[in-house]
Amino acid sequence: MVVEAYEQLAAEGYLVGRRGSGTRVAAGVAGAGPGGWSGRRRPRRGTT
Repeated sequence: MVVEAYEQLAAEGYLVGRRGSGTRVAAGVAGAGPGGWSGRRRPRRGTT
């Protein structure tokens, strides 16, 4: 099931990968999600 999900995302151009190098989010895709999520977590309130 997980393999099929990765294959689907790669087929749609969301993931790129090379043998021995792992799989990564394709250029131009990061930050394109809901609300422009960049993959960085927001700091918790009161922890500054």
